[in-house]
Amino acid sequence: MRLHPECLPCAGNFGLRTIRRSISDEKQVWKVLKDVMEFIAHSDEHWTPAHLGTKIMGLVSEKTGISDPYKEDKIIQNKQALKLYPRLKELVREAKDPLKMALMISSAGNVIDLGVSGEFDLEGTMDKIMEIKLAKDETEVFREKIQAAKSLLFISDNAGEIIFDRILLETLNKSLKKIVSVKSGPVLNDITIDDVYSTGIENTAEIIETGSSSLGIIWEDVSDMFKDIYKKADIVIAKGHANIETLDDADREIFFLLKAKCNVVAEELGVPVNSFVFTRI
Repeated sequence: MRLHPECLPCAGNFGLRTIRRSISDEKQVWKVLKDVMEFIAHSDEHWTPAHLGTKIMGLVSEKTGISDPYKEDKIIQNKQALKLYPRLKELVREAKDPLKMALMISSAGNVIDLGVSGEFDLEGTMDKIMEIKLAKDETEVFREKIQAAKSLLFISDNAGEIIFDRILLETLNKSLKKIVSVKSGPVLNDITIDDVYSTGIENTAEIIETGSSSLGIIWEDVSDMFKDIYKKADIVIAKGHANIETLDDADREIFFLLKAKCNVVAEELGVPVNSFVFTRI
């Protein structure tokens, strides 16, 4: 998915939010923001939005000296989501179709995103899980494929959200080999190898690193080990905006699970903004 003109002002707002999480001196904020805006103005239109966001994160880190400005956010998000875990498990236990409910729960977790708007309403989303309708729904295809599969790679997205994904993975067949990829270093509020072992998902799946700290999966940044697992897994699920932005032209079948939170992604998917989607590309 390539950059659209609408991505540039969004990237500027993201850059400003990241700068303010890193430093408080207003003069320095102005200085770093000008550097970011100049960089955005000269960005390559062939980049993906995730590629631009990754470079902005790197630039802000270089200028401020702060490598993980969203560290506290991630801690808070994991704690908040873990408090909801018993309620989420109960929803699955009571559901007529546990798999469909688990997919709805996992998709609902994608609201925990500080990249698009910088804020989210987790409790509000919890209250509306039963009302979620998937604008694109490949559940039945997935149900059929998962019965024959021996291995699944789950490309994770954000802290906090990973608890919602844990619900989905715990619902799948116990004999299925489940692998969850996390980032090797900090980028936005994405779950990293340093954050994941407080979430409990490590008791359900093997945890691997992508080998990079890029938003989404930027192929030239990830490790050979990740590439090998990605190619060999019977099924791949990728969560969130950045993963669909970078993997929409993948050379294999991928199930994408996300909330389409902006016009660009929604239009690419052919769904209304704020729709929940479980689809293959």
